[in-house]
Amino acid sequence: MKIYFAHSTAFDYQEEYYNPIHSASWSKDFELVFPHEHNAGLYDSQGEMRSFDLVVAEVS
Repeated sequence: MKIYFAHSTAFDYQEEYYNPIHSASWSKDFELVFPHEHNAGLYDSQGEMRSFDLVVAEVS
């Protein structure tokens, strides 16, 4: 299952969002897509949207 994790860039998403998900025991069982994990630039999520099985959005 391919899971996309959407979020705002107005917070420390690497520490507060990506790292806790990466440390979860279940994270190794899925293909996780973090839009800014390797590059802080724009990510073409719209172009890949059909390839994701699930989209999780951090909206707080």
